[in-house]
Amino acid sequence: MLIIGGENYFPQDAEAVAVAAHPAFAQQRAAAWPLHEDDRGVAVVVETTVRDPEVLATAVRAAGIAVAKVLPTAVSVYAVPRNKVPRTTSGKIRRRACAEQMRSGQLPPLAEWSSVRKDGAA
Repeated sequence: MLIIGGENYFPQDAEAVAVAAHPAFAQQRAAAWPLHEDDRGVAVVVETTVRDPEVLATAVRAAGIAVAKVLPTAVSVYAVPRNKVPRTTSGKIRRRACAEQMRSGQLPPLAEWSSVRKDGAA
């Protein structure tokens, strides 16, 4: 559950919006989680088979803007290679594991976009 401004949002909704935002993410998996522990922002990782940097830059921007339209908070979107989002043996997305891998650098993004400014403000 994503809690933004005291409201509850399902991470699956943000993931679906991100995947639908650009053809580079069509029929791929995604994971969303709170960007910060104080509920300021949401991170979304989307798998892709595309490797063209220009296409990926456009895709993560489109996904970020689309998610920002449905969630009233800062958004960061990361594109990663296909089959890199951690899953359980039954195929469910492991959001916490994905967040940990992103923070530790074990899951390096192919491209990223963020509505968060360099100074940390949205």
